[in-house]
Amino acid sequence: MKPLQIVITGGGPSATFFLARALMAVQSGLLKAESITILDPRVPSWGGTPHSTRSTSLRVNMRLNLHNFPGNHIGFEAFLAQIGATAFDPPLRADLGLYTRHVAENTIAQLRSLGCNVRQVPFAATAVHPIGNAPGYVVRDADGGTWPGTHVILATGHQSPSLPAAFATVDPAKVSYYDGGTSFATRISPNDRVLVIGTGPGAIDVARCLVEEHGVETTVNLRSRQGLLSAVQTPDPVPEVLVQEVATILAGLERSRIAPTLELLATSLAPLMRRVDARWELAHFIGHATSVDPLAQLSEDIAAAEQGGPAYRQVVEAIGSHASRIWRWLGPVQQERFMKERDGIFQRLYYVKRHAQLAGTAIWLRDRMVEGRVTVGSTTTSLPEFDRLVVATGPEYRVARTTNPLIRQMLASALARPSRTPSGHELGGLWTRDFQLATAPGIFAMGSLARGEDFAVHGYPSLDKHAKAIVAQLR
Repeated sequence: MKPLQIVITGGGPSATFFLARALMAVQSGLLKAESITILDPRVPSWGGTPHSTRSTSLRVNMRLNLHNFPGNHIGFEAFLAQIGATAFDPPLRADLGLYTRHVAENTIAQLRSLGCNVRQVPFAATAVHPIGNAPGYVVRDADGGTWPGTHVILATGHQSPSLPAAFATVDPAKVSYYDGGTSFATRISPNDRVLVIGTGPGAIDVARCLVEEHGVETTVNLRSRQGLLSAVQTPDPVPEVLVQEVATILAGLERSRIAPTLELLATSLAPLMRRVDARWELAHFIGHATSVDPLAQLSEDIAAAEQGGPAYRQVVEAIGSHASRIWRWLGPVQQERFMKERDGIFQRLYYVKRHAQLAGTAIWLRDRMVEGRVTVGSTTTSLPEFDRLVVATGPEYRVARTTNPLIRQMLASALARPSRTPSGHELGGLWTRDFQLATAPGIFAMGSLARGEDFAVHGYPSLDKHAKAIVAQLR
């Protein structure tokens, strides 16, 4: 077995999941890692920006068990109890950062004990170059250091959101961007009128920070294209039997060799949806979701979640667990349809019904809306006056817009390419196959950089899936 030299660009949660999977492979004799070099200017880096900011406003927005690391590591819920943090509802995101750091440090210690030289370099990666005609690459850091590797793992994290075109004329001095921390609030005063672009989990983070920590006395207004709020998590996870039933349906579609379409997918899944929820009908679902007042919808969702429903959400979660498989089956033409048709409503509804918020967050938002401290609406209606604009639309997945010097260098040198449809529409992320760059064998992408191949790149479960698939290919 050939010893490998692995260079990881970025030291946040993506890197930690890779390390955890690599350790399991080394322990089982499936991987011989001579060295692992991690480049990240943050010290410590393991939490990453969204998970290292000590703030009582920024909360975890997925079920606790979905944050567990593979291998012989303590689970997230047990870790919270160990540090005395179980009272938070939901837990602080900074505590998730502490958990990630704990796992990373423990994993590195174990890798070193097994003879792997793990180096942590406190500088950002700025360039990657092939090593002549030989396999492998050299990664250059911001301090001029060079780090050779047989394989490179791009784990650079999310790109900050982009300013929507509709607000291009707004004075840049009035605009700030939510990147998972609290720096967006630096120039906001208590009496400023704040407009937040976004109504997803990030926008709720912003509102909570402004109301609870930053002392903003005016109403915080959240606006998005459709003005939709995330659904509310049910207390219990999706039954495994539903996950398997969706897998069986997808296997049938794959074997049929019928040309994939969104319509075929919807028709194939409809019987399962109706069996679980007899009232299910796609057109009614879309009409209801896009016409109900946000406060009424949120109140309805909270009440339904307390009773373990609505029933269809269990199937939506089961479908979501196969998102990358469905994405690959659809192919680029249908992927573009999903993202663009009907002003992107299909994509948006998937996000808000699949990536649901925890009940504690939903209740907080509902109470603030009732008090008039927070409003939610659509950008298609008249907007409230504002002194400050906060962009909280989620990460910018289009790498053609990246400001990351490493990715810019890789695109400029043609070492990497954006993932695009035949018409030129950018799907997001880099062009990959099994998370390996199609243009550069031996370089792998994780997280948001793999979005062109795996649409569901949100949260720790996706990072673990990417890490597992990458480690399995390292030989």
